[in-house]
Amino acid sequence: MKKILFAVLLMITSISAFSQQKPVLHNQFSDYVQFQKQQRKPNNFPMRPKPLSVTFKGDRVIVIFKKEDYMRLRPIVNQRIMWRERPRGRVQQMLIDKMEH
Repeated sequence: MKKILFAVLLMITSISAFSQQKPVLHNQFSDYVQFQKQQRKPNNFPMRPKPLSVTFKGDRVIVIFKKEDYMRLRPIVNQRIMWRERPRGRVQQMLIDKMEH
């Protein structure tokens, strides 16, 4: 009788212990990484065309695309070139010159 009572109590405690939810361990680094993943802006590049060929000539690179891929890329490339060629302040230009040389 004692053995049956002991077995029943053991079963009840084990069932109740396993039915409880596991505590959530808060790891500050993993929380930060998850937050960064959620906040990450989607990539604004609408497509990733594969070039037909890539040629290196000295310090230049020649990339050849299909015409329709190039036409889709053209507005994006123009935007980036305009950003690069926009007027800059004196301090910002000085920093850029130091980084380039």
